[in-house]
Amino acid sequence: MQQKSLAIVPVVLSVLVLAGVVWLGISNWQLKNELDELKQQQSLVTPGTSQRGDPMDPFYSMQKRMDEMMQSFSSGSFFNGPDRFFATAQPAISMRESKDRYQVVIEIPDGQNVELNTDLDENRLWISGEVQSKQNQSSARGQIDVSNLSRFSRSFYFPEDIDPAGMHTEESDEEITITIPKK
Repeated sequence: MQQKSLAIVPVVLSVLVLAGVVWLGISNWQLKNELDELKQQQSLVTPGTSQRGDPMDPFYSMQKRMDEMMQSFSSGSFFNGPDRFFATAQPAISMRESKDRYQVVIEIPDGQNVELNTDLDENRLWISGEVQSKQNQSSARGQIDVSNLSRFSRSFYFPEDIDPAGMHTEESDEEITITIPKK
């Protein structure tokens, strides 16, 4: 009798496992159908519109503008496009070397002001500064004055001994030139 009851245990366990698998399959099917139904409902609402898509809805234009801004942002042009408010201004900085001196040239873009700080420590020149630009932009709604302030810093190492006392700076409309004589 005990052998018969022991033989029934695997059968009962198999039936329970099979019932669990069937229940999981049915639950999965129901969840999939609910998910498909939700996806279909969401596809009826297009991005950039309210649930009704009514242009008279107060949030319609705001949502549309936000979508345009996010598309700009994802395309990589939001911060550096020519007409963006958050454009950064980094002047081009180059170094020239001649037989008797080094020259560091900072180009000043049109319509921008550069405030420059320099520090010469041993054979390293530290340059930092601020670039300020102002633009007037016209739109259908009126004129917008845009100001931008960016900070930058660079350092240059000179492999030869230099004469710190002979360092001088020349400024023109297009560039700032820092000249450092060699020893």
